[in-house]
Amino acid sequence: MQVDANTRSAMPIDPDFDKIAQQLQPQLDMIARHVVQSTKMAMGEGDGTDSATEKTIDAFVSQMEAAQWQLKTPLEMLCAGVRAEEDVLECVGHLPNGRPDDRSVRLVRKIVEMVQSMEA
Repeated sequence: MQVDANTRSAMPIDPDFDKIAQQLQPQLDMIARHVVQSTKMAMGEGDGTDSATEKTIDAFVSQMEAAQWQLKTPLEMLCAGVRAEEDVLECVGHLPNGRPDDRSVRLVRKIVEMVQSMEA
């Protein structure tokens, strides 16, 4: 089941999200830069991406996925050039317990905003 706009607006807000996002800021910056570079490369406009950065991001995403943050598919979409927030957020489903995943939605939205800002 996908999270639509009505569900998203009714999600309980994680009160610790801002603290978590602040702690993850260096990784989010690295991810946003990587997304921009990957998209340029996919469009034939840029050089290759740094393999060390890719490994670091892969490890980070794996750790986050293990902790029930849904980042892998949204990041794949962003790297492929998708920039419409609604399209990217459609990849974030409910948690295994059936509850909406506020944290992942907010984190993915933050990454989308960072990428859009870098490309502006």
